[in-house]
Amino acid sequence: MLSGELLEVQELWTSWQSDAPAYLADSMPQFDDYPAAAIAWAAYFGMGAAALWDENWGRYSSAESLYELIRTPRGFDAMDEYVTEELLKMGGIESVALSDFLCSAAHTALAMMRAEGVENGSKEAFHLYASTVAVFFRVGVAISLQRAGYAYHKVKVDLTPSSVVSD
Repeated sequence: MLSGELLEVQELWTSWQSDAPAYLADSMPQFDDYPAAAIAWAAYFGMGAAALWDENWGRYSSAESLYELIRTPRGFDAMDEYVTEELLKMGGIESVALSDFLCSAAHTALAMMRAEGVENGSKEAFHLYASTVAVFFRVGVAISLQRAGYAYHKVKVDLTPSSVVSD
């Protein structure tokens, strides 16, 4: 699902920082019964955000909440389907492979969170959860950008005085 690099867009990270409280408010009540989904849905939010950024950031950048734009059409519980079907136009095998990948990653994250040994309901547990979903948001952004064909390329820029053209 990833090429080894987390592709990033500063505007989307800024969006996460303002939308994280709303995401946390929606996902935390789900954590007891559906912990993997509560974590993985942050990646779906990231994928949806990156899809909107790629489509027309000028149009979506002025939205009060990118998260609400993505969550509202079908609600939190079906945000994964909305993102894959409507925003990414993904279906069939590709959608199942993505779901399997995120489910596996979320279960790995849960195991790592439990290994930290923090007390449930503590301030430390909240911060651990918030950090984990932030990473999943970034992973979602990277997956969507890679799928859209974005990649980092090394560029050599010659800045020696002889390479500068002046009038």
